Amino acid sequence: MLTNEQIEYLFNFCTSNGVKYYDVQLELVDHLANAVEVEMANDPKITFEKALEKVHRSFGYMGFELLVVAKQKMIKKQNRNFFWNIFKNQFRWPKMLLFLILTVSMFTIFSINIWFIKPAYTLVLVTGGLGIPIYEFYLKVFVAKTGYEFLGLNLSFLSRFWIYPLLLPGFFRLYTSNTLFNLMPDNILIPGMSIFLSLYIISIIALWQTLSSVKKNFYKDYSKAFSIIR
Repeated sequence: MLTNEQIEYLFNFCTSNGVKYYDVQLELVDHLANAVEVEMANDPKITFEKALEKVHRSFGYMGFELLVVAKQKMIKKQNRNFFWNIFKNQFRWPKMLLFLILTVSMFTIFSINIWFIKPAYTLVLVTGGLGIPIYEFYLKVFVAKTGYEFLGLNLSFLSRFWIYPLLLPGFFRLYTSNTLFNLMPDNILIPGMSIFLSLYIISIIALWQTLSSVKKNFYKDYSKAFSIIR
């Protein structure tokens, strides 16, 4: 059985070898501790440091890098699936009422005055686009206060989600162009933008629910780190 000092040494060893995420460190330290204990049990003369060195060599010349990369891919896939499950859940009754209300409301407003589309689109895009920067700021504050950084809380891959709406200003250029005006008739633009903006708002809601759920799980699983900022 390793001592507390040896366990602490393993955490520092992981950090010095490029593993900065606390959730990955916990998993790796548990593996290292078990492997070191086996080595020391098989060879009573071997020191803790020598046993650790032997275990570390078993990871290959890249050390812990492959493990971290594999963990990143796994968590990214896990969080992406989590987001899409929450997103799809927004279209189950009675939650889908919100989508229907948004779509009908926008369609009505845009039908009254089609020029409402551009400010509505800009407002939704700007509001939604603030989500990732705000969350990333929260992570920086969290790391600064606690000293802990979690791979599972890093949802920066979702920042690509905000890129797609940036493609749509081309619609406005088409619509306001004298030459291409007739290429974007009202009966396509109005319902199309009503549905798109409603979907985008639903996506923002799903994203924030994802962030909230992920943080809630981490509060439960890593209470030691989160207790510092409560």
